[in-house]
Order: sequence, then C-alpha cells, then structure tokens
Amino acid sequence: MLALSQLMSLTANATDPVSATAEAIIPIFSIGITFTMTAVIVASALYASYRKQRLKYDAIRFAIEKGVAVPEDLLRDHRPTTSQPTRDLRRGLVLVGLGAGLALFLRILDGTSANGVWSVGFVPLLLGAGFLVTWFMTRSEGIASSARE
Repeated sequence: MLALSQLMSLTANATDPVSATAEAIIPIFSIGITFTMTAVIVASALYASYRKQRLKYDAIRFAIEKGVAVPEDLLRDHRPTTSQPTRDLRRGLVLVGLGAGLALFLRILDGTSANGVWSVGFVPLLLGAGFLVTWFMTRSEGIASSARE
C-alpha cells in the first residue's frame, strides 16, 4: 500500500497539460495586464490634458469669430510657477525621505537575512541626493551672480 507521501509525490510529478499551460499563462497574463493598465492610465491622463487644451483653444477661437474680446484668464498659463531650484529642493527632499523610509521598511521586513533587499531603497535615496546637489549648485550660482551685479 502506498504511503501518503509517496502518493503526493506521484501526483506532484504528473504531467497534466492543463496545469502546465495554466502555470505558464498566468505569469504572462498578469505581466501583460500590469503593463496594459499602466498604459491605459498614462493614455487617459494625456488625453484629458489634450482635451482640456483643445476646449480652451476652441473657446478662444469662438470668441475671436464672434468679435468678443478674449478674456485674459483664457490666455494666461495656469501652471504653478515655482523656480527650478525650488523644484529640485522639493524633489530631492521627497526622494531622500522615500528612499530612507523604503530602505528602513525593507530592512525591518527582511529581518536578519543576508540577501540585501533593503538596498533597493538606495535608488530613490541617491536620486534625491542628486537633486539636492543640483539645488545646492544652482543656488550657489544664483548667489554668486547676484553678488556680481
């Protein structure tokens, strides 16, 4: 009579074509869905921006066709006006914080194993450090140029 472990090893080694196909298709399908959803989200955001600009330009065109003065608000760019050094500082601080938090989280989650998954946090941390260096360099140039004037 077969023992339970022998029976399980026989069923585990069985080559069922349906389960083998499912094992191959599921990872491919999930990766495909992930990239497809990402592409749909990006395309939707780009289309929404395009549609907003198109409506704005249509309103300007209709106002000109009717001979009505175009409102100044339609002609003004409504994007936030932050200087490049300020953006570099903000991005740098956010990425350094994100990288440090991710590294700490993964280190605590990983425990004492030696695989070093926690080092993934260094990617955003070093990107943030690069932004901070850029902010410091452009800030120093701005101070030097204003002192010369």
